[in-house]
Amino acid sequence: MSSNLPLATPATRQQYHAEIFRLIQSEQLAAAEKLCSAWLAAPPTSAEAHHLLGIIHAKKHDFLAAIAAYEQAIALSPKATYYNSYGIALKARAQLQEAVAFFQKALSLSPALPSLHANLASTLQHIQSAPLTAQDWLRRGITQQGLGLQQEALESSEQAIRCNGEMFEAWNYRGIALKGLGLFDAAIESFQQALRIAPKNPDILKNCAITLLCAERFADSSAMLTAALRISPDNPTLHFINGTLLKEWERPDAALDAFARALALDPALVEAEWRASLCHLQLGNFANGWKRFEARTRIGEWQDNSNLRSRPCWTGAEDVNGKTIYVYAEQGLGDTIQFAKYASKLSCHGVRVILSIPRVLRGLLANLPGIGEIVCEGDPLPAFDYYCPMMSLPERLALDFPAIDGRPYLQADPESLVKWRARLGKQSTPRIGLCWSGNPAHKKDRQRSLGLAPLSSLLTGNAEYHCLQKDIRENDQQLLDQLPQIRVHSQQLADFSDTAALLSLMDLVITVDTSIAHLAGALGKEVWILLPSNPDWRWLLDRQDSPWYDSARLFRQAQYGDWNSVLDEVREALSDRLAAR
Repeated sequence: MSSNLPLATPATRQQYHAEIFRLIQSEQLAAAEKLCSAWLAAPPTSAEAHHLLGIIHAKKHDFLAAIAAYEQAIALSPKATYYNSYGIALKARAQLQEAVAFFQKALSLSPALPSLHANLASTLQHIQSAPLTAQDWLRRGITQQGLGLQQEALESSEQAIRCNGEMFEAWNYRGIALKGLGLFDAAIESFQQALRIAPKNPDILKNCAITLLCAERFADSSAMLTAALRISPDNPTLHFINGTLLKEWERPDAALDAFARALALDPALVEAEWRASLCHLQLGNFANGWKRFEARTRIGEWQDNSNLRSRPCWTGAEDVNGKTIYVYAEQGLGDTIQFAKYASKLSCHGVRVILSIPRVLRGLLANLPGIGEIVCEGDPLPAFDYYCPMMSLPERLALDFPAIDGRPYLQADPESLVKWRARLGKQSTPRIGLCWSGNPAHKKDRQRSLGLAPLSSLLTGNAEYHCLQKDIRENDQQLLDQLPQIRVHSQQLADFSDTAALLSLMDLVITVDTSIAHLAGALGKEVWILLPSNPDWRWLLDRQDSPWYDSARLFRQAQYGDWNSVLDEVREALSDRLAAR
């Protein structure tokens, strides 16, 4: 077989794998390694090629090289077999505690694979021949922690504490594991035990401060960070965490100072620049905010789509008249609905726009003006001249307040409107659409979502209420079953075309900060948006209107977590609105 195969297609990948495996089996390791290198040189990069290269190194007893190859494989595709091979290499190096963690990780991915159970059992048997020390348990726990095995890491750290209750590192890692399990109070107690033994350890102070922040104990978190900064005043990570705390504590100006200090100490701290951008945007400093917002593309979870990197990214400086730009959605559904209109504005520059969006939005955005083509995940990648992340469009277009334009830009599909008019029937009272919670996986869901129970206090007898949510949480469903005055349509909402039609037939939408808020604003439907005291940057601060949507009215918490005052204000406004009919 030639080692000069071109692009690694599925067929050639199978050929590579079969031939390399045959060479390994016949101990022709030099030939196998040469062919493996050829496979790795043929794009796209293959996780399996790295894995096979690791096996070759292991066969040659070069276990450090094998581990490096397995790390590459896992970074590309975290498969159980790769973690298993990694564990075997660690075991060969007598790193038995670390090997246990990797076998456990493999089993968490493929619990039915007999060889994984055998490898774990045999490693544990080796370990049990001598009593484990606190350091042994700690080493295992640290590895488990790095693999995301929080429960296992907790058990190992507790075993370390049983061996040596004065080992502050064990208490520290116990706290980290508890935090990872969402048990913030228990984690804080563990960190406090660690600090009893090592009161001036900046890492423990840092970990405790982060957990206090997660528990929304802002003043306590600030005190812990202050203590850490006294010990380590030039630690950029501590200043970054302080900025994050101050941002959450509703002090964006002070947060900017902290982020600036972090960046002065470590200019490569990209996340500090990105979080600073959110402060600028929330304060309405758009020019500075958009520029810094580009830092997100250098952060792991938002890095530019790797399939596009062989093409140039439009920076705003290139002449794109007569060119095709591929604009892709990169964040949530609400973000896509909000910023899709700026993709349509590109056509004013003589650009043909290809819009890549989640499939659930395809029908909704199909008739957005100025869009030449819409593609979704799984569709072939079309030809284009430049690409651009959707959330970068404001920076590219130098978007400032006068150019935001809050006029409606979407319309419900006429056929869907006919269907939903028939479904809703004759109207005799005002129709009010309700949405009380968003995506439960959102990092700020606890702050943004309200729950049906508090919102149900708004219900009066002189209106018709409709649930606009497709997904309803179990506890809300139980209450919803007892509220027949709210009509539920979740089973009929196939995609956002249906949701848009249903929204269009409402007289008023009352919603928390979720995609429903953006859809209502984009349709020009009157929408009241209920916001936490520290809202997402796009809602700015200290105003009841929104530059993004002319039809929106904002109701803000006066204090952190205080939904009662918001609901009182909404109740009064709703009473006035219904009385005025």
